[in-house]
Amino acid sequence: MSPRRPNRRPALPAPERLTDRDLKTWQRTTMLARVALIHEAERIARMGGGMLAAFAALVAAEKAGKLAPDTQRAAEQANARAGETRGLSVTSLRRWCKAYEGAGRNPLAVAPRPSPREQTLPPPWLADFMDFYAIPSKPSIARTVREIEKQRPELSLPPLRTIQHAIKALPAIERMRGRMGPRALRQIKAFVRRDVSQLWPTAVYSTDGHTHHASVAHPIHGKPFRPEITSTIDIVTRRITGWSVALAETTWGTIDALRHAFTTSGIPDIWYVDRGKGFNNAVFDDALTGLLARFDVTKETSLPYRSQARGTIERFHQVWIEASRFSPTYAGHDMDAEARKRIDTAIKADIEETGRSDLLQSWDDFLVWCGEIVADYNARPHSGLPKIADATGKRRHMSPDEVWADFRAKGWEPDIMEFEEADAAFRPQTTRQVRRGEIQLFTNRYFAMDLEDFHEIEVLVAYDIHDASKVWVSTRDGRFICTANWHGNSVSYFPRPCSTRLMKSASTAASSGWTPGGRRWRPSGRRRCWRSPPRRPSRSGWSGRRRCWTWWPIRRPRPPPTPATLSIRTPGRRGFRATSRWRPGSTRTSTA
Repeated sequence: MSPRRPNRRPALPAPERLTDRDLKTWQRTTMLARVALIHEAERIARMGGGMLAAFAALVAAEKAGKLAPDTQRAAEQANARAGETRGLSVTSLRRWCKAYEGAGRNPLAVAPRPSPREQTLPPPWLADFMDFYAIPSKPSIARTVREIEKQRPELSLPPLRTIQHAIKALPAIERMRGRMGPRALRQIKAFVRRDVSQLWPTAVYSTDGHTHHASVAHPIHGKPFRPEITSTIDIVTRRITGWSVALAETTWGTIDALRHAFTTSGIPDIWYVDRGKGFNNAVFDDALTGLLARFDVTKETSLPYRSQARGTIERFHQVWIEASRFSPTYAGHDMDAEARKRIDTAIKADIEETGRSDLLQSWDDFLVWCGEIVADYNARPHSGLPKIADATGKRRHMSPDEVWADFRAKGWEPDIMEFEEADAAFRPQTTRQVRRGEIQLFTNRYFAMDLEDFHEIEVLVAYDIHDASKVWVSTRDGRFICTANWHGNSVSYFPRPCSTRLMKSASTAASSGWTPGGRRWRPSGRRRCWRSPPRRPSRSGWSGRRRCWTWWPIRRPRPPPTPATLSIRTPGRRGFRATSRWRPGSTRTSTA
């Protein structure tokens, strides 16, 4: 079956009345020439004789060549016919004047109609052809013609060159509709440019992440990987206000980029991001503990799949891509596959031999490189900024740093956060309930005596993602309570002198080869231990039980016991050995 599209486009009907937008240049020129002749005939008629006499006088003067130059040129253009023998006639002038007066003196009434060859109506075969041509696989016109001949032999198509000319004459959007999806079609559709002339620096920040297009050495294991770079740009000045680098795409990388922006360039009024998980979560959006609520920042998100709306930050990703092209480990889609394989093989061999590779950029060098790229971008002229005359008199665009400095020179100052405030302000927060002075957070337990009065009350808990030894506790209205320490109420199960004594005795026993149960341990394949021989049955029961020393074979040799876990071997009935495990500071348990 033929790949029919669900919504088949009907052919456009011919317009009943022409509009000024439908006219071509030659039609508009002919229309204005006819209107000029009508106005000239009316001028002659006002002198006496009427319109018919005026039309006859115009025709006679045109044939004798006695018309004014402008009127003579209008008479040549009014007929809309090729050749040098074109001339006026009384019949044509009467027809034009009647149509002009009948349309309320509308000039479009005397505009010539296009010839049949100039009709803009689609040909009758075009809709059927587009059913095979306008599909996502994008077949060629020649291949589509062959497919139609196989599946629709009754369909009559013009020659191939005629079809190619008709497809090329279609508007770009109509030509690609069906061959491109709705999101891809936006690349060729009209768009709206946003004006920032009424805004000021730090009015709008935009943040987005970008996976680096080159491999660097991992800071932990040294193997190649591609880090995630998060950038924050000021919409008005096009200046990069903050950036951060993370091992992967995480929310904490975004938080660090905002911290950098807040402490170096100022706090924004609006934060414009996409709808990704890294920007839309409780860490940012919670009305009580969210990061944006603490700084009174309004978050605005673009529509789904509308990256063009955030073109300012999306365009900046090309700066990272172009800069990474000079790295030997560049991994863009246009990198030569043979060269990439050769470099990957060399890196793998270097790592297997020495644990590192000189082809990989180290993590510290990569951070320095990122800072240099941002500084170079901020100091370079930007095509989206106003022009100025430099010291040499040459006009050029301003750089982001120059626009930023110009606003500060006019009296504007950013609301910059101090580093000491940012250390506490950028700690993530969450709500937890206090139970008997303890707070449970991420499988960790924190305690402080000051929390005893807040039993079964929800509090705000701020934590440091790099230091889990303590948390900062506040009331829901932001009043600081205390600092709770990890396992702050944990003590030794036994008094310390007793635990120390047991540890020393256990260490002595292990070193001498004796277990706490008094049995000698031998690390050989046989062990001398107590064994009870089988008892003899009697009228009164089992009797004749007698213990003796014997050699007991060991099936699996075991390592010597340690003070942390000591194994106690005891004799059992009929060769079964009971095993007890003892740990310093714990009770003694036995498993058979």
